[in-house]
Amino acid sequence: MSPLSRLLRALGFELRRTRRRFDLDADLLPSLQYLAARERLPLDEVASDLVAQALDQRQRAEFTLELWHGLSPREQEVQP
Repeated sequence: MSPLSRLLRALGFELRRTRRRFDLDADLLPSLQYLAARERLPLDEVASDLVAQALDQRQRAEFTLELWHGLSPREQEVQP
């Protein structure tokens, strides 16, 4: 669960999520179980948070790539 979700829950707000089921590669299950145990959270909550984080990271990467393609070739050559 994200820090924002925890804060909202602590303040009495309940986030509504539509539940969906997905298949999981058997190789990923032990790692997921380890994270859930370490964080003392339900397995499905940890999986949901990881998917949300991955989607956010992918969206940020796509946005950054769009910005990059918007630069001129000269601007792309300049090193910070």
